[in-house]
Amino acid sequence: MLAAGAFIPVLSALGSLMGVVTFMVTWSFFFTTPGVVKWSISTDPMAWNLAGEFLFKDIVLLCVCAVLLLASLPQTITRLRA
Repeated sequence: MLAAGAFIPVLSALGSLMGVVTFMVTWSFFFTTPGVVKWSISTDPMAWNLAGEFLFKDIVLLCVCAVLLLASLPQTITRLRA
């Protein structure tokens, strides 16, 4: 849907909204899964294991989907009004 959004902005908005919801849910696993993050007072305040590193990438993907959603909304609203 994100690729088709280059031609149809409504699909881009819908796909990026679904991405935002998906990555918000998976990002919440970073804080709710036991043993992913070990908080400590040191130069490296968060020391996470491989599962934590895998989940940490979702913050970047969440931001990409949020920017794409914000960029596609004005085009979507303009096309729906026409």
